[in-house]
Parts: sequence; structure tokens; C-alpha cells
Amino acid sequence: MLKRIDFFRNFGPAFLDELLSSPESIRKVLVMPGTVLLREGTPGDSMMVVSKGRVAASVNGRVVKHLGEGSYFGELVFLGAALVRTATVTATTFCDVRIIYNRSFKRTPCLSESAALRAIGARGLGPRMSWLEILQFRSLPDL
Repeated sequence: MLKRIDFFRNFGPAFLDELLSSPESIRKVLVMPGTVLLREGTPGDSMMVVSKGRVAASVNGRVVKHLGEGSYFGELVFLGAALVRTATVTATTFCDVRIIYNRSFKRTPCLSESAALRAIGARGLGPRMSWLEILQFRSLPDL
């Protein structure tokens, strides 16, 4: 399933094969409706992919997006583009989710800086950047 996700295609097959072969890289979790998977404003070290089920992303308590099977979230913290989560993500149905930890991502030898930059600009991430960039700046303290 992960091989079909645009986000991972930007890193090439060698990267994904290496990531999938590392047992500490990915964890499968099953959650009930109402389970908070990510909380806005908290630090993180992972991203998640919905294998089965649906989740809702909310900002300041307001739902801004519904995501289903094959969707991913938490990629900004995963890539280091954000320090904290920019939304709260809650399961709206029973969900089968894959958690992918960035510690494995960072030590994967076949990952290059150019691949990371391509991923940030990838088609799958691009549509979300517009509202996520606004949210990221919204949360910065006044200087």
C-alpha cells in the first residue's frame, strides 16, 4: 500500500524498500472512532498513513479536512518542515493506520537532500501546503 502513495514515490524504490525492511521504521495500529492520532501544537517524530478507515483533521477545534484510505498526514514534522503538529487528527471510523517514524527516515542511506526537497514539493503534499503554511505562521509567537 505504501508503494502507491505519491509522497513515497518521490524518494524512489530503493528508499521505500529500505524503509519497509526496517522493523523499527513502521508500526501498524488499529484505533477506534474518536481516537486522537495527532494533537495540534505538540511535537512529533512520525507521519501516518490510513490503510483502512477515515479520519478528520481539525484546526482550533474546527474540522478542515476529511481523509480516507491511502491518505497521509504528519509529513511536515516527519520531514522537519515544522516543529509541531499543525492539526489535530481524529479517527472518525475504525482505522488501520501505519505510523512511520522519522528516525528511520533520517538514517536511511539512499535518501538524498534533493529527494527530500522533491517530496516537500510533491503533488501529494502541494494541495495541503496552502492551508498548512498559513497554520504554521499563525502559530508563531509575535516578535
